[in-house]
Amino acid sequence: MKVKNKIIIPILFFFFLGGQAMGANIIININEEGPIASDSAIFIATIYPITTVDTEIIGKSELTEYGYNLWGKRINDFGYTDYYYFTSSLSYPFTFSHEGINTIIGKLKDSPKIDPESISIKGFPNIPPNEQKDYLKNHKDIVIEEQYVSFKIKGWEHIEFMKFPAFVVLTLDKTQCENKTLEDYKKVVSYWKEKIEAFRNLEDLQNILGISRKSKPFSGIPILTFVSSHKFRTEDFTKRCLMEPEKSKREKLFLDEMSLFSSSNSIYPARLKLEQDLIHEYYSPIYAWRIYYSVIPLFYKDEWGFAIQPGGTTVLPGKLSQILRTSLFVHVAMPEFANECKNLDDQLQKEFVVLQNTRIDFFDKFSPEEIKIFHSFLAGKMKDNQKIMHKIDRIKEMLNGYNDILSFMRSPFAMRQSYDFEAIEKNNNTNLNSDEGIDFFHFQKNAVEHNDRKTADRFKKLIETRLSSIEKSYFRFQEEISSAISLLENRKNTSENRENMLLSIMIPALGVFIITGIMFLFFAKGFKFWG
Repeated sequence: MKVKNKIIIPILFFFFLGGQAMGANIIININEEGPIASDSAIFIATIYPITTVDTEIIGKSELTEYGYNLWGKRINDFGYTDYYYFTSSLSYPFTFSHEGINTIIGKLKDSPKIDPESISIKGFPNIPPNEQKDYLKNHKDIVIEEQYVSFKIKGWEHIEFMKFPAFVVLTLDKTQCENKTLEDYKKVVSYWKEKIEAFRNLEDLQNILGISRKSKPFSGIPILTFVSSHKFRTEDFTKRCLMEPEKSKREKLFLDEMSLFSSSNSIYPARLKLEQDLIHEYYSPIYAWRIYYSVIPLFYKDEWGFAIQPGGTTVLPGKLSQILRTSLFVHVAMPEFANECKNLDDQLQKEFVVLQNTRIDFFDKFSPEEIKIFHSFLAGKMKDNQKIMHKIDRIKEMLNGYNDILSFMRSPFAMRQSYDFEAIEKNNNTNLNSDEGIDFFHFQKNAVEHNDRKTADRFKKLIETRLSSIEKSYFRFQEEISSAISLLENRKNTSENRENMLLSIMIPALGVFIITGIMFLFFAKGFKFWG
């Protein structure tokens, strides 16, 4: 590579290491041409959200306060430093049932392609282990260890699978390998493409993991890939891909040299969002792939010392987490709750009919045994009522989470001092296209391709319509329960009155009978004596 000259430009260059910013003078090599040399490790994580929630394997966690807080919640009682954390797991509200996680492990062991020795249950922390000590002092409940199933396919070097409740990760870990040239990087990309294509054809494995798209070939659920390399902070990369004045040239250099999927000459050219710490690459209108390039890897790697974490929403770890959480919320949680709304409404209507018919049948029944049976029946319905209230609370929580996304999307990477539902309501009419950060979430308002905003709006309207129907059905159900309870109390009182009436008749009658008997015996003995 030939060098014409060198200049020194003083700029503020941000190294996103645990939220710390560092000023530096960067020596820029003005090159005639040439590839970006790589001298560092590469870590790639490809995420496949589940297409359908399997209720036999996946359950729901307990309701968490601000469970859909996608922006990081702040606590500032650690001295002079503010600490941010996420209140829920990445898969919230989904979690594995105990039987479910063992069922998945059993199916993986039965697959001849899987290395059985590689299968294990691991935990992913929402806060890196080396930072947990600060939280554990006063806020132990903040630290979450989300379970996932780790496994490998026989013969697939450097590839690990991570099965979370709401998504599956295919990780390509080249952190132990040297990548000194562009050709080394191209080999990594080629290997990644080879494994992605091979995995796409493993339909049986995708069915086990719940991510098969065979029945949904045109599914709008995006596949997200996060690429990390220390190279992204080098002076050559900065100059060529961030500081090149001409936007088209800057993008062409990146696509030709760094893109995992395509190049600028592709029939479906990539779109880029270039920033100093995070680059977003996506395609339209056919592909649902979205690729993010950053220094920090998505998932925690001890040898890198980074993790997906809040760290304040203006720093890279927080951005990565928000992108993943927003995508899962829009494409997994919202569709599932739309289905759950329909099922709940159908359930309520059936429960109402059963309850009403049972109440009518009981109307002419007065025996203690029949009252006992009806009492047990109503006790079960009261328990069902509590479960229904819980489901409605979850649906409303999800809608609040949607409002949170929209109200904060105006400046998604600005620091959030609090999570205030009143502020969310006030800011619902903000201009969603006024901040460039929207592009990272793919929340374009009028885009032609797969559009998170349109998807979220569609499911939100569907959920609101069904919730309205649910609330009407629930009101009728509660009214019927109230009527049934009143009838039961009436029958109990009637039964008790009957028993009291019988006692009031039988006790005096019994007394008369006993006295009459005694007198009869007395007179009988008297007649015998005088006779």
